[in-house]
Amino acid sequence: MNPQPEAKGQFSRSSITWPIIFVTVVLAVFAIFLLYANLGHYDDDYDSGVYLESARMMLRGSHLYATIFDSQPPLWLPLVYYSMRLFGMSFLSGQLLSATMGLIVIATTGLIALQLSGWTGGWVAAAIVILSPMELEWSRAVSPEVPASAFAVAGMAFAIRYTRSGGRIGLSLASALIAASVLVKLLGLFTLPALFLAIGFRCWMTSVGKRLSWLPLITDAILAIGTFGIVILCAFLVFGPSRVWHQAVEFHWAARSAITSDTMPRTSTVIAQFFAHDWLLVAASMFAVLGVVSVPEGIVLAGWITFTLTGILFHHPLFSHHLVVLVPPVAIAAGLGWCRFWNRLSRWVNSGRACREGREFATAGLAILTVISLSALAARQAAWQINSVLHIATDSADLKSAQLIVSMTGKNSAILTDAQGIAFAAGRDMPPQLSDTSFVRIASGYLTAAQVIAAAEQSDVQLFLLWSGRLALLPEVLRWAEWRFPYHASLGKGREIYSMSPLTCSS
Repeated sequence: MNPQPEAKGQFSRSSITWPIIFVTVVLAVFAIFLLYANLGHYDDDYDSGVYLESARMMLRGSHLYATIFDSQPPLWLPLVYYSMRLFGMSFLSGQLLSATMGLIVIATTGLIALQLSGWTGGWVAAAIVILSPMELEWSRAVSPEVPASAFAVAGMAFAIRYTRSGGRIGLSLASALIAASVLVKLLGLFTLPALFLAIGFRCWMTSVGKRLSWLPLITDAILAIGTFGIVILCAFLVFGPSRVWHQAVEFHWAARSAITSDTMPRTSTVIAQFFAHDWLLVAASMFAVLGVVSVPEGIVLAGWITFTLTGILFHHPLFSHHLVVLVPPVAIAAGLGWCRFWNRLSRWVNSGRACREGREFATAGLAILTVISLSALAARQAAWQINSVLHIATDSADLKSAQLIVSMTGKNSAILTDAQGIAFAAGRDMPPQLSDTSFVRIASGYLTAAQVIAAAEQSDVQLFLLWSGRLALLPEVLRWAEWRFPYHASLGKGREIYSMSPLTCSS
């Protein structure tokens, strides 16, 4: 379907035809299939294990930030906790949360493009997100990046609506949702400047004679700041402001100082690897430039992309999954750009100039070749996405070690490990203070050998599994393990197991 000719994104119930319903349903069904098919499998990602085991310890009565160390803002783990309460203590519960948030990202991305350019723009933007390998991967993992992005994109949907209607309820909702994004992952802060750019754009567009009226600008800015601040403050007060600040904010500053690797080369490598896995997003980026100049609100969209990219460039340490927050704004801009491109191509063909003039004919031919190439790339990417969700390895050394732990310990026994996903898979408690034993926490001094030993002794751990090499960075812990546990075996690849009971594995 072609975009609406008025290119204002306004639509009514009478404009929704059966072809529009058909395409929308097809995209929705495909997205649901990719996000929810074959969930419930074991996830060997270290962070996923940390979040699941931490939420499990919350269910077991431990308290976030007080006894459970949490380097993320105070909304993320409660989301995982309540998903577990609804769907059970399993990998499936955490993955369902992420998949649902991924679906919200797709829907709100399409909705923003729909507001700005019509149905075609919405479909293209949503399809780019659906076909993004990185977006799909982290929408099926227990990780806060996609949920944070879901809140941020939903907030920007209300912000775009506000730029057109001026409704302050929409502005308040936009601010509250972006605050929720920050409370899931600090990456949500990258969206906040775009919200204030939307406020400035709205005031500029409604100014008489293009002379900026300061009173509405100040009023709306205060409303946005106040709403954002109240949401953040309430969350901090619930869990204790000093503890939240120390673990979720100060910790990240300490991590920047602790990791001394050269920032820009690493950042460039991570970004290059990200785009190398998402050729469709790279191809769509050329339309994104056209998209931001196709509508007045393009300045807000350009600011959103620029602020997000700038934040990512200065984020340290940067990992590939952080870049998923860049996918929705680029997809929206690409959807808008595609609509403008398609409209111009249609006018060329319908005017007959492509047949009369050789230069116009060549231009139209190049445009048609571009359409065919992008369609082929999208089809190839769709096939890859389908294959990735249907073929998931279910046998791993991690699961075998989890089975070993089950056979060697009682149901209520506590264990110590630096692979929290294995503890979760085995259904065993860990000292809540040690549900996160990351390299960054150890390198920054937020976790010491004395703390590990004290927490393990307090919980009377019956087994110690050294698996990921993180606790091997603390030699005192290894010496303590050799002294405390009478039985020890090597599992290969630097992996060791220490136990209070005879080992059932071969050394």
